[in-house]
Amino acid sequence: MTRRRLPLEFVANNAARKAIFTKRKKGLFKKASELSTLCDINVCFVIWSMFDKVPEVWPPSDAMVHDMLRNYKEVPEMERAKRRTSLEDYIKGRVAKAQAQKMELIRDTREKELTLLMYRCLSMEIPVSSLPLSELKNLRYIIDDTLGKIHKRIEMLEEMEEKGAAAESTQLLQPQGESPPVDQSLPVQPMMTPDITLLLSDDEVSAADETINPIMDNDFNFNFTDLYDSFWPEIFDN
Repeated sequence: MTRRRLPLEFVANNAARKAIFTKRKKGLFKKASELSTLCDINVCFVIWSMFDKVPEVWPPSDAMVHDMLRNYKEVPEMERAKRRTSLEDYIKGRVAKAQAQKMELIRDTREKELTLLMYRCLSMEIPVSSLPLSELKNLRYIIDDTLGKIHKRIEMLEEMEEKGAAAESTQLLQPQGESPPVDQSLPVQPMMTPDITLLLSDDEVSAADETINPIMDNDFNFNFTDLYDSFWPEIFDN
C-alpha cells in the first residue's frame, strides 16, 4: 500500500505541525550527513523554530561552523549575490508559476466552453442570431480550428488508402513464383571461348588446319567421326 502524499501547505493543527517538524528535521540532518560524506563537501544550516528554545545548528562542531562562515564571508559580495535566493525572490517565482498555470487553465476552459457552444448551435439548440459579436468571433475561431483538424485527418486517411491500394495492385499484377526483374543497367559479360591453339605448337596448328579445311569446304557437310579420327590422334601421338 502506497503512502499518502502530504499536500505542500501550512498545517493548521499545532500538534500535527510539531510532529511533522520533528520528523522532517531528523530526515534533514540525515540527508545533510549523507551529502557531506558522499560528496566530501561542507554543509551547514541553522534551524530556528517555535518548538525549540534555542536554534539548532548542523554540524554539531562549532569549529567547523565558524570555518564555513569565515570562508563564506571571504567570498566577494558580487559572487555571493549570484547564488543567493531570498524569500522574496522565491515567493515571486512561485507566484509567477501559479499565474501561468492559472492562465493555461482559463484558456483550456474557454476553449471547452466555445466547443460546447458550437455543438449546441449545430443542433439548433441555440440560434446563432442570438449570440453577440464577441461570441461569434470566438465561435468562428473554434470552427476554423476544428475544420482544419478535420481536413488534415481526411488527407492522412486518403493518403493511407492510396498507398494500400497501390501495394495491393502491385501484388496482384506480379505472377506467383516470378523471379525479380534483372537490372538491365549491369553490363553483360560475353562468354569466353577457349582458344585451343594456345595449347598447340605451330606444327600441330598447321596439321590441324590441313585436316579441318578440306572437310569444312564441303558445304559444312562433314562427318564428325572422320574429323575425330583424323585430327585428335595426331595431337595426342605427338
